[in-house]
Amino acid sequence: LEGVRRQIERSFMAMEYMRSRIYDKIEQIGPHEIREYYQEHPGEFQVEDRVTWQDIFIDASRYPHRESARQLANDLLTRARNGEDFVKLCKEYDNGLSREHPNAEGYGQRRGEIRPSEVEAHLFQLRDGEIGPLVEMATGFHIIRVLKREYAGLRPLDDKTQAEIRKKLTSMVADR
Repeated sequence: LEGVRRQIERSFMAMEYMRSRIYDKIEQIGPHEIREYYQEHPGEFQVEDRVTWQDIFIDASRYPHRESARQLANDLLTRARNGEDFVKLCKEYDNGLSREHPNAEGYGQRRGEIRPSEVEAHLFQLRDGEIGPLVEMATGFHIIRVLKREYAGLRPLDDKTQAEIRKKLTSMVADR
């Protein structure tokens, strides 16, 4: 028991010694150092096009005529554009996979991974909250809505990015 206590004391003293040695250097990390790191490492802060979206799929094979499926899809599109709850409409009318998702989200977020691929071109032309045109496919009709859109480019040097850089610089100082 005495040996364990002594080991804990030594470990604590070693940590306090290290903290006293690096504390001054950590305190020197300011806005200038953060901005400098941001400018020297732009690759770490690149963001690619990304979209979080919702989807309602009307399967044409479930209706007697393709025109009746198209009419329902157009009615739902009008209701959604008039402000009706998109998730509620999805839960009630969707014949695809979005019904299972709690937020009626579509599959995929980046270019090349969005399914069905026919809606991708429309999604990346919309802004947050916009409802796209009716997307007609051989199997049915998609009604899409963009929840959140992130544009490709350099992430802004906002509070979140600065906190991330400060944490990284602190870790680098501690490692040295």
